[in-house]
Amino acid sequence: MMFVLPTHGLASLTYLTNQHVIMGMDEEPLFGQIELFVCMPSSNDWCIVVSCLQTVDFSAHYHSHRVNYPKVHKVVTFDGLVDFHVVCCYRKVLANSTQYFVRLPHHVVQTH
Repeated sequence: MMFVLPTHGLASLTYLTNQHVIMGMDEEPLFGQIELFVCMPSSNDWCIVVSCLQTVDFSAHYHSHRVNYPKVHKVVTFDGLVDFHVVCCYRKVLANSTQYFVRLPHHVVQTH
């Protein structure tokens, strides 16, 4: 048996499904879209099931990272997030092609 929630609160933040988070930092940030929250009865730790986004490049014009949705899912812990704040993902149609961008409202530095 597993507990599943569409929203989850942590400290003063409330996370919702379809919001986006920063899961890691390599050469480019690693983003994920929140699908749901799960907790196994054997632990009190809640985890996030995310759809992993593939970072394509950085667009200086839009001040955003262009991303793709490759349909890969991953389970991450809240402690595993690079930043606890959600980020904005938006869609633009450019040259008859739908593209997705994630904008960081602040500079993120990985500390662990």
